[in-house]
Amino acid sequence: MWALGMAAGCVATVPSRDASYRDQSALIASQVDVSAQDMDGTWHVRQQVTGAWPRGAGTVQISADGGALILSEVATACNADNLCEPATFVTRYEPTLHGRFRKVMLGDARSGLNAPDALWVLWMDYDRRTFVAGDPSGSYAAIFDHQPTGGADRIVAARDILDWFGYDISRLEERRR
Repeated sequence: MWALGMAAGCVATVPSRDASYRDQSALIASQVDVSAQDMDGTWHVRQQVTGAWPRGAGTVQISADGGALILSEVATACNADNLCEPATFVTRYEPTLHGRFRKVMLGDARSGLNAPDALWVLWMDYDRRTFVAGDPSGSYAAIFDHQPTGGADRIVAARDILDWFGYDISRLEERRR
């Protein structure tokens, strides 16, 4: 289904950027048949570029709010005295095009602190169990699944999509549980 996004004109190239995990000359596309409702639920980070988003506990909660996404993740927050504790960060994403969402800052200073500016669904399987997120700048790449284990065929397919869109898949690592 993601090939339809390319046919529908959702393919983009992005100018070069320094901190990128993808070849900027590669084409990239979002999947056109993904809505906020398709993303609703708890998602386990199965693989990701180490050190890039998401930096939290290994799961994210996504709630649909009309066409927008509300993404909640638990990550470590530290104060000026370097005292750290887990905190929940909430980020709102408004849709821009099919399968593409843009971060909208909320009033809370901690909202969106760790979240990327753009969340593109690069691929989601037919049964809505696994999806791949990234952004055109290549600042992150992550594979999410509703289950913490299993679905090896979908994880392989997700890695293939990232490779095809120019991501350096040698930088992907399994998320430790």
